[in-house]
Amino acid sequence: MKPQRWFDEKNKLFPHQVAFTSPPHDFDAGPTDFLKIAPETVGVHGRMLHLPQYEHELSQRTDNFHLLEEYVECMANNGVDVCGQVGTNWVHAGGKTPEKNREFCDRMEDKYQTVLHMAGMCLVEALREMNVEKIALNSVYY
Repeated sequence: MKPQRWFDEKNKLFPHQVAFTSPPHDFDAGPTDFLKIAPETVGVHGRMLHLPQYEHELSQRTDNFHLLEEYVECMANNGVDVCGQVGTNWVHAGGKTPEKNREFCDRMEDKYQTVLHMAGMCLVEALREMNVEKIALNSVYY
């Protein structure tokens, strides 16, 4: 649960606060890129998932998916309004369906009063909104 003090923007460094997490052992320019387009009223936090032996293996994403909840909990506790997961995508970890990932994101919002956007889910939701039925991907991540 988000501490009550963060619902009053006078208690924040910025009226609107956004957080990004990146994969372990990788620098991700997402927060820097976001700041280039964000208004001055938006502050950005960053938090890397901590997995000392991370080697970008799908099994590691599956085994450590819970770190995404830890990230949202920590960021909510710091007054963040919206969390974003960028970089190596974890939405397909463990054979999760888009529906299961939507349930996870909704549960994060309900539990921590903080929205979580996952990069892969954003793509799925955008494609669904456009009624796209088939796509061709040329990416090492998919």
